[in-house]
Amino acid sequence: MKKILLLFIATLLLTSGILYGADETFNATITIRQAIVITETKALEFGDVISSNVDQSIVVSVDSPGAARFDIVGEAITVTWDVVEANIQMIDTGGNSIVVDTFTVTGGGTGILPQTNVGVGGVAHVNANQPSGDYVGTATFSVLYN
Repeated sequence: MKKILLLFIATLLLTSGILYGADETFNATITIRQAIVITETKALEFGDVISSNVDQSIVVSVDSPGAARFDIVGEAITVTWDVVEANIQMIDTGGNSIVVDTFTVTGGGTGILPQTNVGVGGVAHVNANQPSGDYVGTATFSVLYN
């Protein structure tokens, strides 16, 4: 009797997955997009500033002559663009720095490709008695398909 009970339990365990299992197929898809190409046509330029004994905020808007400019090509679909960093530092050869932040972009950062003359503005914070020199920094302009 014990052997029959063990055989019954083993049979039940082996067949329970078969009786209650199911299979379903699924699809896999991928869309390959044309690579986005960004060309900087003009750097962000804050111009010449006279050193002062007070802090100065130099504002360059997206539609001003000092704004950075980019041409963007890719598939004719909606993209978003923006500056990756919240702020950057421009540094001179002596190690002195000026913070740039509050970046703004043309069109609120959305459009359909291709786009030309996309502008980037920002605010340079010049400290009181900032040492004279040429200050340079780098920011990242990013464009993504939606």
